[in-house]
Amino acid sequence: MLRCNRIIISLLFVFCLLLVHANAAAQETITCRADKIEYFQNGKEVIANGNVIITYKDIKLTCNELSADMEIKDICAHGNVVLTEGNNKLTGENLIYNLDSKKGSLDNAFLFSPIWYGKGDKIKKISKNEFEIDKGYITTCDPDKPHCANYRISSQKIDIILEDRVRAKNVIFWIGKVPFFYFPFYSYSLKNNRPHVRVSFGHKKEWGTFIKNASRFNIKGGEGHFNLDYYERKGIGLGIDYKYTTIFGEGELDTYYIYERDRLKEQGVPAEKERHKVELKHHYKIDKDADFRLEYHRLSDTDFIKDYFYSDYEQEAQPESYLLLTYSPENYIFSAKVKKRTNRFFTVVQQLPELKFEFSDTPLGESNFYLQKKISFNNFYRKYANHSADDEKTYRLDTYNQLSYQIASLWNWLNVRPYLGTRQTYYNKDKNGKGDLLRGVYYGGVDLSTRFSKIYDFKSSFLGVEINRLKHIIKSKASYNYIREPNLSSSRLYQFDNVDSISNQNAITLTLENVLQTKRKVRKFTKNEDLGKVYPLYNVVEEEKRGVINLINLIIATDCYMHTEGHRISDIIGELDLNLYDWLNINVNTAYDSYARGVTFNKRFKTVNTDLTAKGKKWDLILGNRYQQSESCELTSEFNYVLNSLWKIGIYERYDFVKQKNWDSGGYSAVHGYRIVHELPCWIVEFNYDFKRLDTTRKQNNSTVWLIFRIKALPETAAEISKT
Repeated sequence: MLRCNRIIISLLFVFCLLLVHANAAAQETITCRADKIEYFQNGKEVIANGNVIITYKDIKLTCNELSADMEIKDICAHGNVVLTEGNNKLTGENLIYNLDSKKGSLDNAFLFSPIWYGKGDKIKKISKNEFEIDKGYITTCDPDKPHCANYRISSQKIDIILEDRVRAKNVIFWIGKVPFFYFPFYSYSLKNNRPHVRVSFGHKKEWGTFIKNASRFNIKGGEGHFNLDYYERKGIGLGIDYKYTTIFGEGELDTYYIYERDRLKEQGVPAEKERHKVELKHHYKIDKDADFRLEYHRLSDTDFIKDYFYSDYEQEAQPESYLLLTYSPENYIFSAKVKKRTNRFFTVVQQLPELKFEFSDTPLGESNFYLQKKISFNNFYRKYANHSADDEKTYRLDTYNQLSYQIASLWNWLNVRPYLGTRQTYYNKDKNGKGDLLRGVYYGGVDLSTRFSKIYDFKSSFLGVEINRLKHIIKSKASYNYIREPNLSSSRLYQFDNVDSISNQNAITLTLENVLQTKRKVRKFTKNEDLGKVYPLYNVVEEEKRGVINLINLIIATDCYMHTEGHRISDIIGELDLNLYDWLNINVNTAYDSYARGVTFNKRFKTVNTDLTAKGKKWDLILGNRYQQSESCELTSEFNYVLNSLWKIGIYERYDFVKQKNWDSGGYSAVHGYRIVHELPCWIVEFNYDFKRLDTTRKQNNSTVWLIFRIKALPETAAEISKT
């Protein structure tokens, strides 16, 4: 019986192998269908006419007439030829082609591949993924949707390697029937959908007429741009930016140089000078615990970034150069940092070096005692800009030790954490030059916290606010912190960071948090980041399961100072966060002066910051208010709306009510901008207008108009025209 079973299993196995082989063979068979088919030499040669269809593996060929050698798989096709290979399609008139090698040529041909289209007097198929276009062009504009703004790149010979690169010589860039640019050589990577050349031109008061050009290049392991810019009133600027990836990490090199001939300089002020920057950022993740970072910034003068790269200036007006090595296993963090001034016109606190050990709370045996340790060494050296003051130097060795005890759920509702700490700091000298100083600081305190909650069996959809039961959570915390007066006053020390400014403290911090929660299905709104599409403004996805939502979250906190003359309560800090709808968020945070007397209630608020964000699939509205007592009350608003699949509009406004009153003394009052975006078959055209009333007593205004043209398939900025 056992032997019989083995024989049956063996036969089934052989049958399955034969079935798989037969299926594979069937898939590799050439199938031919037509109105009329003639076979010669025992079926080795085929002639077909009328509605011819050939299929073989992933190849499909249709034509009017065909002759084929079925043995060597050579094919000649004529009339309305359509050859499809996977996602690629060729159409034309006369085809010579081999089904196995996938090599051949097609007369008067069109090439259709993902994103790209091509046309030529002849298209040659050099290999599986390589094409050669003779006397033709390539484009991302769909030839089935012609319009006056179609663009194309033409040449006598264009080489295309799919998913790799396009190469051509003596290239002309056309828009419609008008030639716009000539390139002696063109090489474009198909490994990403970014344009090879970015061009922006316009006019600014400081620059005059300008043209900025960035040509992309690819080197193994990285990608960069060569920048060649012309400024009518400044000169010619050159630069290279390069992003790279190596086995030793990734980084970015950014350089720029201009020999400036400034025609706007006043008489007697040098009009010619060299200006430049060299910036390098590098990051190397050595392993899961070790990390290395480097930043180097070398500038010619304080205003270079502001004058030529204003967006970078807004993010970081004074970039710092440093080396940082971090090692962070589970129980501690070690870091070594070297920060040095590289630009003499900046005031910088150098750290040569800074070494830190930070040990997290470590339990002592099986007890509830925890020990925390911090050790740091710093060689501080403050160098003032252009030697405007005497430099400040000091060595500092700082240690902090804290012992705490965790009592969880005392009386089943209270968490208690008392602690004691000491900080011992060595300075090699103070401001007066007195050396070898040891400062001792002693800490003590206790943290008390608790949490209560109650669930209400309540359901409602009043005003569209969906509530499926309510959970009310109350979190309260009281922290008492005591710092004994240090034996060395901070007034004797150079102030490099908050360790040097420690002084006596005896205060209680009170925090109360109220949260209302419910469960419901929510929609997630994700901003449409595809610059090649106008619609939708947001992608909306509804979650299948109910999630916990914080409908209301209110936090109030203040400090109470003990044994202090004058005010014993600090400003009362409040924050309110509302999420009543999945499409609406409101956030308010305030600082309230509880000691203000003789003023109206609203004038007791030192600061009030309010943000409202509402969004839908086709629109969004952002409102913000920044109030600072007696200084500013700035209202900002932004509204974007998609009219349809082709048009989008946007409005931006900023207005300061307080500074408007002080306009004659130099305040500014308004900023507003408008945007219109239109989607063409293969272009995105964006019109922007921006108006600023300058912060100057001369009441000058600054208006900028610019046009941005984006190729939909290559949505990074391709061309920009601006006028200021």
